[in-house]
Amino acid sequence: EQNPHHPCQIELYRDFAPYSFLFKERYPDGSLGVVGGLVYHGCPDRSCCFIDRPFHGWATHT
Repeated sequence: EQNPHHPCQIELYRDFAPYSFLFKERYPDGSLGVVGGLVYHGCPDRSCCFIDRPFHGWATHT
């Protein structure tokens, strides 16, 4: 993030679900901000995430 008053880095990680990834917002002091994932819900849905209604596409999970 380019905020000079509160800079952070976004770390990306592999997820086991196809076409999905995890992310962490990390600050210079080592603390974390938002942690979550961008998860693809396909057919069949192999994400193992809870969703209210089945759909095809990406959803954020934090």
